[in-house]
Amino acid sequence: MEINTEGIIIVSSPRSGGTNLMKSISSFYNKKYYFEPDITKNQVEFNYKKDVVKYIPYHIDWIDNEELYDYDKILDKIFKFKNIILLDRKNKEHQAESFYHLIHYGTYYKNWIPTKINKNENEYRKIKQFLYRTSYVIEKLSKDLNISINYYEDVYLHKKINNENIKLDLQFFDKKYKLRKNQKNVI
Repeated sequence: MEINTEGIIIVSSPRSGGTNLMKSISSFYNKKYYFEPDITKNQVEFNYKKDVVKYIPYHIDWIDNEELYDYDKILDKIFKFKNIILLDRKNKEHQAESFYHLIHYGTYYKNWIPTKINKNENEYRKIKQFLYRTSYVIEKLSKDLNISINYYEDVYLHKKINNENIKLDLQFFDKKYKLRKNQKNVI
């Protein structure tokens, strides 16, 4: 398999390391990457045959109303890629804290401290529900496509994914990219 001449899609839940995984693959193969485009729209900028795309099954508008999606349409678009990577996170508490921080305190690349999160808020509970719904879609894709799910905790511990044909630029797994900090280590 010639990965350097094929497109790759990472179907990821939010805050599960998908951005660094996308950059790692893109860097190793010197490919363009696209961060969370809506793959279901016909106005596509990326190339299914050669680019690396990180995709989340729901749009961020989840806070105010449930995002409707067409599973079959998503499946059809995903099939256009030669390589499909499914990525989720086992620790939903850490994932929810990270997503909460993203929404309240800044962009996806800022360091954050878990103590700043009010877990009693209704919004925090909505975040966890959203993450479980996204995981459900990823699990369904895994079953329907017969592809195993990569988990954040395993990928970043072992610095590899389940598809061993796909190589990674390991610099993107350096501890400096970890955003969750304790109080004394915040930049």
